[in-house]
Amino acid sequence: MKLWNIVGAGLLIGGVSIAFAGTNAAPNPPPVARATHKVIAYYFHRTVRCETCRAIEAQAHATIEAEFSVALKTGTLEWRVVNVEEAGNESFVKDYDLAQPALVLVDSVNGQRVRWRKLSRVWDLIHTPPAFAQYVQNELRNYLGEPQP
Repeated sequence: MKLWNIVGAGLLIGGVSIAFAGTNAAPNPPPVARATHKVIAYYFHRTVRCETCRAIEAQAHATIEAEFSVALKTGTLEWRVVNVEEAGNESFVKDYDLAQPALVLVDSVNGQRVRWRKLSRVWDLIHTPPAFAQYVQNELRNYLGEPQP
């Protein structure tokens, strides 16, 4: 009987040491952080605004809300309207070479701007809403990495 107790105790100790050996292994490495990609569609304007400036903002906003609602909801795309004449916004004029109101797309990864594009053709297309909308959609799809239809 003593032999069985010794064998049983040996098996028990062996099993416990195997269980603890598993916990002494190196922990799994942390998951690799994915880069956060975001596009910001800015409409920059001044305090005094003409009818065309207001129309560009309204059509751009309507196009973005209609065609990119999922990206807006998930935060992959943001719409921001900025008066460059308000305190704290002056740097945008230099950063984006703003001589007039403009629609600007900014591509950022992990909060850092990686590229930007001023959509200058909105001034030429404002009186042709379908062409205006198509232009804004194509440029945004490019920045979001979405395929063109």
